Amino acid sequence: MGASLCTGVLTPVHGMETSGIISEKKFKSQPSARKVMLTIFWDSQGVILEHYLERGTTVNSVVYSEMLSTELKPAIRTKRRGLMSSGVLLLHDNARPHNAIHTLRTLENLGFTVLENPA
Repeated sequence: MGASLCTGVLTPVHGMETSGIISEKKFKSQPSARKVMLTIFWDSQGVILEHYLERGTTVNSVVYSEMLSTELKPAIRTKRRGLMSSGVLLLHDNARPHNAIHTLRTLENLGFTVLENPA
């Protein structure tokens, strides 16, 4: 049987711990003042990096490129030893920051191979 990849996002609700037990209590929910952006990188072995963007920060090519250089590359070196030397294949969506010239240059400098998005 081949390996399968499963991804998911777990978000706690207003500081409540989630334990998998369904409670009869009803909780009042309030919309958050602002959204928090999470960027997550994973492979078949699990999560490599979870990056939470500071509130009020917009994802652009400079911010995305900086995260790739200063957070993703060191995370790969730490969690997946030898992967940088054997080559990193990166698949991300077609968002503007991912396809900007600045980002493409950063990816080339890092030695990452970007797979074409099928969408």
